[in-house]
Amino acid sequence: MKLTKTLKTLALALVATLSMGSIADAGCGWTGTFSGAPTSKTVPQSYKYVVNAINNNNACRTGAFTTYGAAIAVSGHSQYAYSNIPQGLLNTLKEAESYGHRISDIHITESGKYIVIFADNAFSGVGAPQGMYDSIAEIRGKRDTILSACFNDYGEYIIVTEETIYYSLRNGGENYLRRARAEYGTILHASMTNNSAVFCCANGVYLMNAPTNLKQGLNSVNFIPRVVKYTDQGAYLITDGVSTYYYWL
Repeated sequence: MKLTKTLKTLALALVATLSMGSIADAGCGWTGTFSGAPTSKTVPQSYKYVVNAINNNNACRTGAFTTYGAAIAVSGHSQYAYSNIPQGLLNTLKEAESYGHRISDIHITESGKYIVIFADNAFSGVGAPQGMYDSIAEIRGKRDTILSACFNDYGEYIIVTEETIYYSLRNGGENYLRRARAEYGTILHASMTNNSAVFCCANGVYLMNAPTNLKQGLNSVNFIPRVVKYTDQGAYLITDGVSTYYYWL
């Protein structure tokens, strides 16, 4: 898989601990760096409705969460439960659902910016960097397929497709992409915050300055994660990309 580099602008803070790795008896392979995020379970009350929906459905495929309380979980083709999400995002989700479009990925930043990918590379976003929109236009022109898309409030972004990766990172961010692929094979999904990133690969997970308690989740799952959604305060959702899930919400 070719790594396609676009701009190198603004920063993912690399305030990380030393590199660590593990393969637990029941867990998946992982390695990378961690922040000193709190390990006590304090999450916004607005998560509660979404967590109840996950439990009632006994399934979750993907989602998005922020420390300020936005929360959404997607199961099946386009079923979703949400709380405190931007109105524009909700309008897009309702429209996608009405047309029977599959929701591929959702990302919300800490300032309430967002992007959602649905149907055949259709998308809706507010506040994403122009380079990201340009990359999506290129991907659509090539008829490639977007697997995941995320960005942060500092203008950095990562788009994972079936063929390649488009990104704008600095301070060594592209080296993490290379290490992830070298360690665990093809990158299938990426998520990020203002301070960190997580790459789900074919054979494991590579982490860049991730919250410390993600270790516990990765050591507990009995599947290779295809989606990891999280906040820098330590809330997380890990799924197999279909229905099986593990969370700390």
